Amino acid sequence: MAIKYKWIVSSMDCTIKEQIGGKDLTDIVNTVHWRRQAWEGGSEEEPTYFTDVYGALALDTADPDDFVEYKNLKEEDVQKWLNEMTDPKPSEIDANLKANIDIQKNPVDETKTLPWL
Repeated sequence: MAIKYKWIVSSMDCTIKEQIGGKDLTDIVNTVHWRRQAWEGGSEEEPTYFTDVYGALALDTADPDDFVEYKNLKEEDVQKWLNEMTDPKPSEIDANLKANIDIQKNPVDETKTLPWL
């Protein structure tokens, strides 16, 4: 089975108002709080194996000539930012998530009960 991956945008921090390049901009996203999920087997709601990681993406100063108003942002817009600007790169994040699922499938450590109990 193939591992499936998904971005979850938890929240976004915004600067309420700022003048950039002579233009008044409002609700400028400066930080995207995200999760990257991976699962294998079962369904997305009830996977056989699941792992996730979270982080935050700090954005550079907004470009007033390519600015999308907050109210007009789509999930795909923000996911594009994550795919293009996240460090480490999404492929590295996914490799770590895959390694976690591989360990779940083939554990190398375990917590044992105490032998005197």
